[in-house]
Amino acid sequence: MSSSSFCAESAPTRVAAEFYEWVIGHDGGGLPKESDLKSLKKILSTDLVYLLHASLAAEERCAALAPRDIKPLMFEGSIFVGNYESLTKVISLDEKKVDEKFIINARLRNSNPKDATDIIDWLDSVTLIRENDKYVISNIEYANSKRTLVKILKKYISKKECGI
Repeated sequence: MSSSSFCAESAPTRVAAEFYEWVIGHDGGGLPKESDLKSLKKILSTDLVYLLHASLAAEERCAALAPRDIKPLMFEGSIFVGNYESLTKVISLDEKKVDEKFIINARLRNSNPKDATDIIDWLDSVTLIRENDKYVISNIEYANSKRTLVKILKKYISKKECGI
């Protein structure tokens, strides 16, 4: 999505577009680093930022508690989209208002630059709410699995001793 297309978009769609631009440029898999969370705070809800911080702390605890011969339970792959390898392109963003929330259905693509036939398209849904007079992302639903980012993070931080 180009910045010139933002003018024709509503505020929720602009936020989703900005988020996916960030994902394309920064998502190396796993949980975002604290420095990345600083830039994401302006487009993520307070609750989602809290869950990401809590998950980072739990992940550190998991790494410290894991015996040397056991791999700790940590996030791998992209957590922000429904494809392990993340995304390379946003195909479309379709907005729908549901009560006080907006749902953005995002058609996303990951393509392998080394193999033009290696293309995966999928649909994720982003929920946006109004918080402090602006729209922010409060959750992401991965369409292929019906899982959500919030449920995944809550489950992760609630596991006793990191599932070890």
